[in-house]
This record gives sequence, structure tokens and C-alpha cells, in this order.
Amino acid sequence: MTSTTVPKSAAKKAAPRKAAKINHVAPVAAIVEQKVTPARKKRTPALRKAVPAIRPEERHHLSEVAAYYIAERRGFHGASTHDDWIQAEREIDAMITAGKFAV
Repeated sequence: MTSTTVPKSAAKKAAPRKAAKINHVAPVAAIVEQKVTPARKKRTPALRKAVPAIRPEERHHLSEVAAYYIAERRGFHGASTHDDWIQAEREIDAMITAGKFAV
């Protein structure tokens, strides 16, 4: 009779693996119904809206005319000319930013 010896490494049995517990699993229907937002496209400088370059003299003249019309609307009474000028500059800057003036 021959005796077969089993190597020690084979003699040890591996411990059984524990099943992973899944506590929070979303239902498949909920995953399918989620809104998928499309990836944002990168804007290249060519696609950006170019703000026209207005020379300082042109901006000054536009502000001057706008301040006159602001004062005229209120009948040239009441507020100071400085307040009219500040309001005119704000309006002109907003129009320049919005691209209302052609280059």
C-alpha cells in the first residue's frame, strides 16, 4: 500500500468568502428615468460674442448726448448734471456690452 501525502498548502482550505451586502440599490426603472444632461460644449474664442471696441472719445460723446436727453426728459430741473452724466455712462456701458453699437 502506498500512502499518498497531501502537501500542507493543499491541506488548508481557503475560508469561504462572505457575500457583499448591498444595502442601497436603486431600482432599474429609477436609473433609466434619470435625466441625463448632455456634456457642455467648450466654447472657443471664435464662438464668443465679440464686444465692439469703442474709442474713449466716442464713448464720451455718446455719454454727453445721453446725459442731455436724460436732463431734457426731467425738464432740466431737479437732479444735478453729475447725476445725469453717471446715469448716461451706465446706460451707454450697458449698450456697449450688449453689442448695440457697430464697429
